[in-house]
Amino acid sequence: MNYQAVLDQIKCYEPHFDDYNFLDLQKLHAKLIITNNYVYYGQFENNLRHGKGQFCISMRQSGRKYEGQWQDDQKQGYGWELLANGSQYEGNYAMGKPHGQGKFIWPNGEVYEGEWNLGVKEGQGTWYGLKGEQYQGEWINNVAYGYGEHIHSNGDRYVGNFKDWLKNGEGQEYFSNGDRYQGNYQNGKPHGYGEYYWSNGAVFQGYFKDGLRCGKGIWKRREDPPSDQYQGEYEEDKKNGYGVYKWSNGNEYRGIFLNDYKHGYGEMHYVDGKVLKGNWEIRKISQ
Repeated sequence: MNYQAVLDQIKCYEPHFDDYNFLDLQKLHAKLIITNNYVYYGQFENNLRHGKGQFCISMRQSGRKYEGQWQDDQKQGYGWELLANGSQYEGNYAMGKPHGQGKFIWPNGEVYEGEWNLGVKEGQGTWYGLKGEQYQGEWINNVAYGYGEHIHSNGDRYVGNFKDWLKNGEGQEYFSNGDRYQGNYQNGKPHGYGEYYWSNGAVFQGYFKDGLRCGKGIWKRREDPPSDQYQGEYEEDKKNGYGVYKWSNGNEYRGIFLNDYKHGYGEMHYVDGKVLKGNWEIRKISQ
């Protein structure tokens, strides 16, 4: 059967099949199989699809197409596939599923290119999202898991460890406004010890809880030259509890803070030697 005769038979069954690029199968003794559900034109061995071939499920059914290698009636080796929802995969197969290196394209334009394990994204791979967002790194069971780099569409960039798509463990984050954080994460947020550097020169070194400063920490308005600084306790991202605040002029407050303000018992030590002790209510000392 010549090329045109094969094409004519296929078009009688499935008019859209001619949109599919034919392999040069005639030299490989290809056979044509037409059923109520699909068309296959390719090689066989022991009555099973084996070798190179083209496969198309009727557009009236789902529109799925596959072009590539077969083994024992399963997709095996290199191939290209168009899925019913418009997604495409090109790469290696094993036991009928993506396996090894491959590229998957979603209908909305998202792309994954990397390693697969029997249909699951696993190993090293890169995901390209919309508007410049991307992730490059390790995958387990279809999610970012392990070490990787995530670039947000707004320019923020994170390099470190992931768990189920969330920042988890050691990492560094660079924000588009110039701020930077390095330290521990949990469930996508700073948690545990970390250091936050603002673009204006301020720095915090201490502990975080669910993304907020919590526990002991040191804040400096800037590191060089030395300026105002606070060393003490934090809660809910504010100075809360006992702490020491030093001004750049040498004055120093030692005492209790509430929501960033002097509140409770404290001592104000001035550079001229004067000391003011007592209870404070929102900055001012009570009478």
